Amino acid sequence: MIIIAIKYISFYSLQFISFMFLFSVLGYYVFVFDWGGNMTWSAINAIILLMASSFSIAIYYLVGKLKLVL
Repeated sequence: MIIIAIKYISFYSLQFISFMFLFSVLGYYVFVFDWGGNMTWSAINAIILLMASSFSIAIYYLVGKLKLVL
């Protein structure tokens, strides 16, 4: 019973972390980052934005698959 509870808590905490990471990254780029600056700097930050968003979605997908397996 305790192992099931630990799995449940770990799955949902990882999903919550993934959710918070995604929205903190998107919030930074929407509200804080100045896109009107240097074109090279904006392109680098766009790549970082895509990588961070993909990483967050990958964590969410991995947790979903682990929940089905375990």
